[in-house]
Amino acid sequence: MSNRWKYAGVVALTASFAALAGCASKPDAALSRAAERLAAAQANPDMKAHAAGPLADASRSLSSAIEAENTATRHHFTYMADKNLDIAEALLERRKTERAITALRSAERRTEAAPPAAAEPGIGDAERNLVREMEQERLQSAVREAERRSQKLEESLAEMEARGSAQPVVVPDIRFAVGESALSPGNQRRLEPLVLHLRDDPSLGVVVEGYTDNTDRHEANLEMSLKRASAVKAFLVGKGIAEDRIQTLGLGAQYPIASNDTPDGRRLNRRVEIVLSPGVTEAAPQPQSGTRSQSP
Repeated sequence: MSNRWKYAGVVALTASFAALAGCASKPDAALSRAAERLAAAQANPDMKAHAAGPLADASRSLSSAIEAENTATRHHFTYMADKNLDIAEALLERRKTERAITALRSAERRTEAAPPAAAEPGIGDAERNLVREMEQERLQSAVREAERRSQKLEESLAEMEARGSAQPVVVPDIRFAVGESALSPGNQRRLEPLVLHLRDDPSLGVVVEGYTDNTDRHEANLEMSLKRASAVKAFLVGKGIAEDRIQTLGLGAQYPIASNDTPDGRRLNRRVEIVLSPGVTEAAPQPQSGTRSQSP
């Protein structure tokens, strides 16, 4: 593909976002941030060279978010764009780490192969050998640290790629009152189609992500968001979905989908989001329960 057409796509995406923002009375903050991240990534030659796939996926997700006909769908595709950009950044970081490892190993080999330094007054062979050994140990330690970092990046990348290929599920309006984590009867009704979908396809796993507004301390928000995710998990388990198919995450006030400056925006941010991921082996079915799911 020529650069002309490649950049034309970016321009078209930016123009579409501008049109969306112009039509909305309050621009979508999360979508705006994702568009800015994508523009910055597209302007980075190293990112385009080493993470072209995730960047293309992020661009498609952002286009879907822009074209979404309802707020919930837009939020989910914006989320997927962010996850793909996370993958792109991790790929670039891994590439930098690999380069660092190569450079350190090359320096280590040069140190090992270097001829003995010329004798200096007052410095004996033992001292020179000690300096040489210390330099080799420093380089070896740096290589080991870089390799540990590379391994952690590999693990994080594998997890992010699995999440990036997951299927977003729009379960609209799973919201919570201030300081509450129990599911309302209305929220339980909205989750019923998800229960049926999970029963129909036992290969699917579930990631339930809880969120809060920003009106409390960071630690308290993390705790409350996890309680909200756990309430959804308890409801699904009570409906017969195997517990080990469900993962819960408490993300606090991260990734707001609306401004926290207004009561309505804070209400939208007190939510759970649900993502399905394939490849899960179903465990034995859990007994169904007619009791209402409560927070832990």
